[in-house]
Amino acid sequence: MSTDFESMIKQFISDHRRTPAAASTDIVPTMAVFGIGLLVGAGVALLFAPASGEELREELSAQLDELKNRVVGGEDAAPEPAGDF
Repeated sequence: MSTDFESMIKQFISDHRRTPAAASTDIVPTMAVFGIGLLVGAGVALLFAPASGEELREELSAQLDELKNRVVGGEDAAPEPAGDF
């Protein structure tokens, strides 16, 4: 009984074993699917991007200027140092 099972397993493995020629032909469709996925992903990212790069840089610059003004202007509002304990 075990020889039947072993022979079936060996036959299955030999039927489904990839040869080097088969492995090299499998890479082309795989790379094509990967490339298509890459292009689709880039397109979706562009569609859902909230702003262009220039708009994003302008907004970040304005927010940093506002933060800088608050920090510089907030020096007067800072509490006095605690001093020695």
